[in-house]
Amino acid sequence: MEIIFSIDFITGIVLILIGIVLLYLFKQGRNKLIVQSQVRLTIRSSTGYFFILLGFFDIVIAIISNLVPGFPSWVRIPLTLILLVLVLIVIRNRN
Repeated sequence: MEIIFSIDFITGIVLILIGIVLLYLFKQGRNKLIVQSQVRLTIRSSTGYFFILLGFFDIVIAIISNLVPGFPSWVRIPLTLILLVLVLIVIRNRN
């Protein structure tokens, strides 16, 4: 029960939802977002997949940290980034 209310778990769900919204906007043809009057962000499909992967890894780290006793909290961010870099390397090598 404490996994569901973990801040990492909630952050992972939010990141996945942001990725889904970005993919939806890309599929609709809106690949430019105007954040302010002079700042434009270009959305690619890889941007949405990046957020979804980051959210998925955040959820996995939250589950692992709650199941393993004595799991240090400072390991969460580097472990998430290492997993993400490994997946991106594998995806890049496939293409």
